[in-house]
Amino acid sequence: MNDSTDLVHHHLTDWVGYEKLLDIITTHNLHHLEGDFVEIGTLFGGGARKLSTFLEKYVPHKLLYVIDIFDPNTDIMRNTDNYPMNELYTKTLSTLGFTSQWEVFQEVTQDCKNIRVLKGDTKKMSLPPEKVAFAFIDANHSPDHVLNDFHLVWEKLVPRGCIAFDDYRYCILV
Repeated sequence: MNDSTDLVHHHLTDWVGYEKLLDIITTHNLHHLEGDFVEIGTLFGGGARKLSTFLEKYVPHKLLYVIDIFDPNTDIMRNTDNYPMNELYTKTLSTLGFTSQWEVFQEVTQDCKNIRVLKGDTKKMSLPPEKVAFAFIDANHSPDHVLNDFHLVWEKLVPRGCIAFDDYRYCILV
């Protein structure tokens, strides 16, 4: 992939389909709540780019905190097809023509001014924003990491705020 425009819009940089999340955010006016947005686990940055663009358009004063270890080999869990996540990630990196997850993320999000990156393991960090309106968790799929990521955000979630998870069967709005 030599043309960054192609990479920015490449379907493999957003595995979630962030349009669904943006629908939930707008339907419930989550972007108008007090607090910033958080994405734990960004993979290649396509979803972060879409969320950043949305925030820039509708609430330009808000920040998007993106947290990732940027090492695809750390998630050794297997998906529902029994395929190791780390192998899936490295195979996709190769398909995109890269060897570094961080390099892909930087290229995809290079013009996103409202993104603040926290590079590291969420088990070893605290979350900078005082308040969180929306968080999306899709990082290391091991149960202890998912629980840690939830608690990291839950402590700062504002009333009527939302935490969304990928790779989970149900949606619960509290």
